Amino acid sequence: MFLNKEPCRRARVLDLSHCPPPGLVHSIYDYAIYYDAIYYPELHDDVFSSPEACVSWLHPTLNQHATCCLTCRSLNIPEVSVTWNLKESRFFLLLNSQSLYGSTVLVPSELEKREYSIVQCYTAFHEHGH
Repeated sequence: MFLNKEPCRRARVLDLSHCPPPGLVHSIYDYAIYYDAIYYPELHDDVFSSPEACVSWLHPTLNQHATCCLTCRSLNIPEVSVTWNLKESRFFLLLNSQSLYGSTVLVPSELEKREYSIVQCYTAFHEHGH
């Protein structure tokens, strides 16, 4: 296992349509936003199995996050690309925009923490590169 992700314990507010109905049997795939790997890593071993798997999950997660988070939507962050740097053992997150430049790094040990949330990536861009 590449990462030993702890479940995120930061509060979040989701649209009701993203939440499973209480007491009703359902599939986690029907509520993918609710059962995100950040909050339910035990349901997503494949996501944290390798750097490449993390990149494959992190890239769309970052780019879809603002659609369900009002805080991040207000930051107007353009599309983000994610790469793994083997030599430095860290993820590089880059803004994909002609008018804005920004980048930040994400170290695996930060991603593993309970306190880590996708909001931190957005605020890092906003504070450092936007």
